[in-house]
Amino acid sequence: MELSIGQKVAYPGQGVCMVEAIEKREIGGNLINCYLLRVIGDNSRILIPAPNAGSVGIRSVISTSQCKRLIKRLADDFSEVSTDWKSRSREFTEKLQSGDVFEAADVLKKLTFLSHGKKLSFREQTLLEKAKHLILSEITNAEYSTQEKRNVYFDEALRLVQNTPGVEASGLTDVLPLEHDRSWSVSGVGQVWERGHYPTAFVRIVSNGYFKAMGIPVLAGRDFTEHDAAHSEQVIILNDTLARKLWPGQNPIGQMVTQDGGRRVVGVVGDVRHLKVEEESGSEMYLPIRQTTDFSAVELVVRTSLPEGTLANTIRTALKPLDPNIGSSEFRNVQQLVDKATSPRRFVVMMLTGFSIFALILAALGIYAVISYSVQQRTQEIGIRMALGASATSLRRRIMFQTLRLASIGLLIGLGASLIMTRSLRALLFGVDAHDPASFIGTLRAATSYLFHQKPVLVRLSLILA
Repeated sequence: MELSIGQKVAYPGQGVCMVEAIEKREIGGNLINCYLLRVIGDNSRILIPAPNAGSVGIRSVISTSQCKRLIKRLADDFSEVSTDWKSRSREFTEKLQSGDVFEAADVLKKLTFLSHGKKLSFREQTLLEKAKHLILSEITNAEYSTQEKRNVYFDEALRLVQNTPGVEASGLTDVLPLEHDRSWSVSGVGQVWERGHYPTAFVRIVSNGYFKAMGIPVLAGRDFTEHDAAHSEQVIILNDTLARKLWPGQNPIGQMVTQDGGRRVVGVVGDVRHLKVEEESGSEMYLPIRQTTDFSAVELVVRTSLPEGTLANTIRTALKPLDPNIGSSEFRNVQQLVDKATSPRRFVVMMLTGFSIFALILAALGIYAVISYSVQQRTQEIGIRMALGASATSLRRRIMFQTLRLASIGLLIGLGASLIMTRSLRALLFGVDAHDPASFIGTLRAATSYLFHQKPVLVRLSLILA
């Protein structure tokens, strides 16, 4: 299979790739032509010897007629899903690695069906996301094979959604926060950087309206517009971190960056935590979706006052004139993205909370047992004290004082140790400092309240004194 530079092909398990270069490489003592492929979805590179292009499964992107067949296949019924998760997982993995987009459609249908009945395992959820990516990348490049066709589609989709009652803002993006990421090298035109210090930035491809829909503030300059298209001046928007890194103390608006042979900075926006909620954003740059083809699929972002239960049907109805085959269940809110990103940490915190509660129960039982035993051992002493005129109230106060003194010593030791150990919890915290005073004061108040309301020991003591 002979390829040319700029051609788009499908690579098994990766989706649509672009032939970026044809290079001669020495392999086994022989100079062989190799294709350098760039995966459009994540910008990674794959080097394939030209003679092996066919054997590894590289093929042309599906045609328009095949795309229609694929959409019909997605709507058709499917065979019964295996109940054995091991064989099911093996089957789905093999189908996705085969490079056959129709097999990927079968995986997508079955996993989507399973997801409606129960929550998918982490592995099956990963396979579902991969199947979506493979199918969307091919449909996008088959149905809308030219940039002009895609731009017309995007314009009409945004118009239909924006005109829907209750929609405040809408936009398109290739990457949602807290999901996938890719980075490119970027620099100001004419800037020279030391070796190993050349800046890189995460790239986001978005449309006009995206920043407003996501609540990202435009700090300087302007947002993209529908006029930032293929034949207009190449423009770019930077986040605040990247703008300050490239031009510290200067106005970045109007400056030129080296990206794509030269793009003019027209705006600066606020930073977004795209990687993890507990990490700073880093450098980010935004390219207008109408001026590039470096994406395999897009997400529609909508800010709306509509009830969440009716939002999906409302948006789907609005887009029906443009795309009758639009998906029926691909609607998420931002909170779901956050929940997915924080779920591993939430599990760890839940485990720590469970162990802490168990430790508290054991400590309470231990305190009760020790004090109860101490009171029993001092029964004779208590009787003598009462015979000499001591009241039951004074004896209770004396024993409570001794109890609180021991508990306070333990509490102070525990708080001191927790101040030291909180360093290990920094990675699990977001928006709260590891030495947050309110957290420690709350813990101290809870422990003190528990000690002052210890009923079992007091009941036991009253029985002895009686």
